[in-house]
Amino acid sequence: MKKYVKNTVKELLKSDKRKVEITLKSKNNYKKNPVRILYNKLILTVQKKLVPCHCKNWLMRTTGMHVGKDACIPHDIYFDPYFPELIALKKGCIIGGGCKVIAHQIEGNKLTLGKCFLEERTMTAGLCELEPGAVLSRHSMLNLYSALDTKTGEGELWSGKPAKLMKKLTPEEIDKFFKHSVRDKNYYKTFKKNIKEFKKDPTQTYFKIHYDGRRLNAGMDWWRARNVIRIFYNGIIIELTRLLPHSCVKTLLLKLVGVK
Repeated sequence: MKKYVKNTVKELLKSDKRKVEITLKSKNNYKKNPVRILYNKLILTVQKKLVPCHCKNWLMRTTGMHVGKDACIPHDIYFDPYFPELIALKKGCIIGGGCKVIAHQIEGNKLTLGKCFLEERTMTAGLCELEPGAVLSRHSMLNLYSALDTKTGEGELWSGKPAKLMKKLTPEEIDKFFKHSVRDKNYYKTFKKNIKEFKKDPTQTYFKIHYDGRRLNAGMDWWRARNVIRIFYNGIIIELTRLLPHSCVKTLLLKLVGVK
């Protein structure tokens, strides 16, 4: 990466600007050391198949990305390997599976660089796109299949391509989605007890419980939902069935994980 591009990135991170445009002197001036790019691509490819956990978050920080405490990052998310330092997933945020987070765009000799920030306690649905300059402000949400390239206000729901403000969340809705857990000592015991009762009761078709565990969101406590070995066993079988056409073998495999 040429010095003038590197300096622009540093200035952008220090400023209140969301994005900047640079005229490149050569089309490859924005590319970093090939070894660094290769490392970033390797890490950001591997993370697509890793479950949300603190080790995964630490691994992603090695690319230069800012990943806060208990940021929940599920599967199959594409992160820009060229400018991960412009991406920030702050503490307690949740990004949906299958999303794309892109911090740069090239059009001819024009390079657009932009911050892609999920502020504290924010949430995106799956299959969203965060484009250069996208900032999801505190207590805000992005709807399914949306593409954000601007900054939202606090406590808002955005949707569409390009994303637009759909509604201002009420205090009750913010409390519903982003209320801090009280860290009830008996929460996990109560949770497991209620799950067992739900599975045994044929009259119950829906189960919901407010998260009061040790993490900033329930997504980082996925492994407490049931036996971890069973979760991975189910996951392997279900991923395998996605590759198979409809057949008796596929039906048998689904029965093995408990599907009726």
